[in-house]
Amino acid sequence: MKVMAFEAHSDDIELSCAGTLAKYKAQGHEVAIVCVTNGEVGSPTLPKRRNR
Repeated sequence: MKVMAFEAHSDDIELSCAGTLAKYKAQGHEVAIVCVTNGEVGSPTLPKRRNR
């Protein structure tokens, strides 16, 4: 089976379903994670990261 998880923020997978993905991977399934943002803003108090 092929499993693909989409996340809107760079820590969503880790906080919500990393254990499930690890279980599928350990069973030999193909697992992929897709982050649909560039991660430049992740905190209401920290400044935006600038791309160089």
